[in-house]
Amino acid sequence: MGPPYGRYPPSGWAGTERVVSELVDSWIDAGREPVLFGPSASRGGFRHSCPVRGPYPDPVAFGPAEERRVVEAAYSSFVLGQLSDVEVVHSHLPAFTLLAHAAGLEVPLVETLHWVSAPVPLPGVTYVAISHSQKASLGLPATTPVIHHGLSPERYPIGLDPDPDKAAFLGRLSPEKGAEIAVEAARRAGLRLEVGGGPRIEDREYFDARLAPRLAQPHVSYLGEITGLPKLRLLRSSSAVLCPVRWKEPFGLVLIEAMLSGTPVIAFGEGAIPEIIEEGVTGFIARDLDHMVELLRMVTGPNAGNFDRQRCRDRAIELFSAQRMADRYLELFQALA
Repeated sequence: MGPPYGRYPPSGWAGTERVVSELVDSWIDAGREPVLFGPSASRGGFRHSCPVRGPYPDPVAFGPAEERRVVEAAYSSFVLGQLSDVEVVHSHLPAFTLLAHAAGLEVPLVETLHWVSAPVPLPGVTYVAISHSQKASLGLPATTPVIHHGLSPERYPIGLDPDPDKAAFLGRLSPEKGAEIAVEAARRAGLRLEVGGGPRIEDREYFDARLAPRLAQPHVSYLGEITGLPKLRLLRSSSAVLCPVRWKEPFGLVLIEAMLSGTPVIAFGEGAIPEIIEEGVTGFIARDLDHMVELLRMVTGPNAGNFDRQRCRDRAIELFSAQRMADRYLELFQALA
């Protein structure tokens, strides 16, 4: 069960929807028969189609909180009436109407926690954290399983000839993501920085007042929200991807997108970042801005050839493939059944 706010597979910038579509593909590859709850015009996975059920043909607009509660209540009520032929419900949406009925369901209900607020303990619901950091910050029980996100390596071809004088920033343009720090780090390191992403409605004031002037600096190219081939080209052609996050990041899909492309990630060690980056192999943890500049100089310019991009990709495949993620969930489902 995915959120009703996007298509499956997603065509734009979407995290949860990408994870759901990766799971659909991987489970079909494993011989399973997933049924997806979402906008009914969806196909399912990136490579495979599956049955899709939903009360809405197209994605619902992501409105204010009170509107979302009404939408999600109607959506979860629809799901409750469609479970006669499923063996387990895997939800990626905190739809309380659905969760509140979990104890009365004849099948297990697994809820993956994509958000940063503590869930309400409910009988019949098995919560899954997406990182050990998130599990600790939410105060979840020790028995709560942790399953890291994964992506299909074949969708992220390696870049073996990066521009030695270019770094990248990809992500939501909000204060906690630290894009202005990436701009300053690239300037001090003497690099060009290409920025992909956009602000949410609630981040527009920050974007206009603080970030837009920095994106207009001569060494910065602002690309807007990029997906598909433009995003892949940026990841492959950059000598490093900067993630100077200033909050407890629950996971961070852009990190594994970069690492699968063979591009090192240089990030502040907040939240789940230390779980994802293997120091010196897939990237580096920076203590502060000065240290980030120092690390940038280690993997760019005349030093760009010193980082082993193939080793980076191989390790990312080992730890963060979509198949590994899907297998972990299947093991959990079997244990619950």
